[in-house]
Amino acid sequence: MTFSFYLAVIFQRERRMNRKSTEETCASNSHEPMPEIPFDLVIEILTRLPAKSLMRFKSVSKLWSSLICSRTFANRLLRVPSSTVRLYVTLSFLDNSQRKGKLLSSSSSPGSDITTMSSFVVDRDLTIPTMKGYHLSHVFGGLMCFVKEPSVQIYNTTTRQLVVLPDIEESNLIAEEDHENKKIMYHIGHDLVHDQYKVVCIVVSPNDEFEGLRTYFSEHWVFILGGDESSRWRKIPCRSPHLPITQILNINGRMHYLAWEQLLDYMPVSFDFNSEEISMLQAPEDIHWFTSEPIGYYGK
Repeated sequence: MTFSFYLAVIFQRERRMNRKSTEETCASNSHEPMPEIPFDLVIEILTRLPAKSLMRFKSVSKLWSSLICSRTFANRLLRVPSSTVRLYVTLSFLDNSQRKGKLLSSSSSPGSDITTMSSFVVDRDLTIPTMKGYHLSHVFGGLMCFVKEPSVQIYNTTTRQLVVLPDIEESNLIAEEDHENKKIMYHIGHDLVHDQYKVVCIVVSPNDEFEGLRTYFSEHWVFILGGDESSRWRKIPCRSPHLPITQILNINGRMHYLAWEQLLDYMPVSFDFNSEEISMLQAPEDIHWFTSEPIGYYGK
């Protein structure tokens, strides 16, 4: 609401300035004034343009740049149906004993039999040199998460912007000597209440102090995307250290997965991107979770 009010003030001010300039020009040249396009109509036109054009139109003026980069405009853009469907495919392969990756993208228009293909090599593409050695972890809402432990980068498939997130310098588990079984996992999610995209980092290391049944140390960190330069990772509490063992499922602002609290002791885990709280659910004793994966069922 604050942004909408601020834009309204700017629009009215620019309209008055444009009207005054037009009137002065017309008075001097004795011509009829040109009809003014309402700015609401300009916004409607912009929402129907491809992302490549929007990135170019940011240089038209500070007003247009602020509008196109605003969260309000982005949300409005998402509500406009797109005529182009794009598919991304990631490939991993060995070349002379070196692991390499390639990201393929294809696009097609409804009613058209023509599909265009393009690709860039993740490891060696000169346009994205900082991605050397990274692998694609997952995709969420057009955002791609590339990981090279312990570092992470987020690539926006619409704006083609690559954001390098800062390292988690305060993590005790990351700072300790490398353990062959230590895991660092990143996942992107959306806070529906505050309309924020967040990255969750889960760091897990085995606890070798106990004999017999293995337990774990774990840390959970959260980073808000789109913040200013002072944005940093924040550690969130977790009452039961655990190791995620399944794919993570995102539904309605929550991520769900199965984890080991101790070896062979399964439990469902849920993380709320709004409250940033971790919930542990006790599994029924008569249910075995072997080879199980969380699935979405009517939004649950």
